[in-house]
Amino acid sequence: MMTYRLRSLLSVSLGLAAVLGLGFYVYFGVHVAKKQEKREDLEARLVFSLRQADVQRLELSRSGGQAAVVERQADGGWRMIKPVEAEADPIEIGGLLTTFSSMTSTRRIPAENIGQYGLDRPRALWRIVLADGRHVELKVGKASSYNQALYAWHSAAPDKVLVLEAYLAGQLLKYRLDLRQKRLLGLDSKQVGRIELETEGARFLLVKEAGHWMLKQPVEDRADEQRVQRLLNIFGNLQATRFIDGERKLSSYGLESPLVKLRLAGPGEVDWAYEFWLGKGGLKVNEEKVFVSRRKPDGPVAELRAHVLGGLKVDVFALRAKSPMNFQSGKVHRIKISGPSRLMVLERGSEEQKEQAWNLVAPMPAPAKSYKVLSLLESLRRLKAKRFLGLPDEEKLAASGLDSPALSLSLVDEKGKEISTLKIGRPRDGGLAVLGSGRREICLVDKGILDVLTQDADELMVRKRTRNEDAELSP
Repeated sequence: MMTYRLRSLLSVSLGLAAVLGLGFYVYFGVHVAKKQEKREDLEARLVFSLRQADVQRLELSRSGGQAAVVERQADGGWRMIKPVEAEADPIEIGGLLTTFSSMTSTRRIPAENIGQYGLDRPRALWRIVLADGRHVELKVGKASSYNQALYAWHSAAPDKVLVLEAYLAGQLLKYRLDLRQKRLLGLDSKQVGRIELETEGARFLLVKEAGHWMLKQPVEDRADEQRVQRLLNIFGNLQATRFIDGERKLSSYGLESPLVKLRLAGPGEVDWAYEFWLGKGGLKVNEEKVFVSRRKPDGPVAELRAHVLGGLKVDVFALRAKSPMNFQSGKVHRIKISGPSRLMVLERGSEEQKEQAWNLVAPMPAPAKSYKVLSLLESLRRLKAKRFLGLPDEEKLAASGLDSPALSLSLVDEKGKEISTLKIGRPRDGGLAVLGSGRREICLVDKGILDVLTQDADELMVRKRTRNEDAELSP
């Protein structure tokens, strides 16, 4: 005879088995089946069934006679072999291979009259050659006037017109320039260790030493790191907008007597790794255009964007470091500003004063507004000379008011060592004469720095509210 407990246990077991059975059915009978159905649907809509690694050659023909062929090399890279032997653009080729291996059609229409879809005179014809010698073709026709969907024809389904999504037009309607490497500098700008620039009769030599750029010619001085970085950015972004292939007269492109000669080398290299000549067109049809010839290693003549030439025109002042002070804000522990009738001292808070980063020490002890102190340091760090006024001899110091400076500023580190100093002279020539420890010369800077350094202590201190103010603020 079955007991009540046994019947209950059996009921629970049967219920659990039913739930598990339903779960298995939902997962394997519904979820897995739907995933399989989606996968099969995707595979059915794939235009090509190929692996990117199997593609050996891409041939492109465009209406108007433009054609290009690129081939995979033994090292896995790509090279253009037609219409000229040249480097191929690896990013463009990689994007194309991704497109070919993953693109799907949204519909397939019987190919009764391919002319109405622009496939009798396709805008682009791709021939994809695989490693085993097989090849497939894709013709790209018109775009739908309704939703800009793209009509195409595939050699594996010759009786169908494929309807592709509109965004694929940008990926399939390439030109031979797209497939060619347009970047003229194969050296990463971070790997440049020496720069020689000849422009407008002047020659400039920059060398990277111990992580910093130094100007070696026409004068020896620290270089302006930001200005050199701007030059490096221009070098790294030298890209052709058009190539001048075949027979050419360099004089017609302004390259026999170039406006700029540029040479680059890596750190420690004796020979120049790259050399470029830049000029302006010498004919009416190209007189406003900028052209470049890569002389080393031997390379193409190409057209550049016109603004590149302006960015390479520099002078000695532009390349010299212009900061009167040289320091890192995080290492400053104490700031002292003094003058005939002024003394202000600010000190970084101790570790126990985590909430109070800076304190006013003189003319009175008080917590300081940290954002104001940080703004002061940033203003000093960004201070740049508008002009150099010469080495500080007795006559120039007197003329600039630096023999008896109106203000003196000192930055000190945690160990009490002076990091950087600045003496403030008198306003002159639309600026303010200063002498800092970061430059040998007297510098003319923007007069606005005076407003930063002459702030009252009241402006810098965190003022505590009085009892009356607290009473007014209480509800």
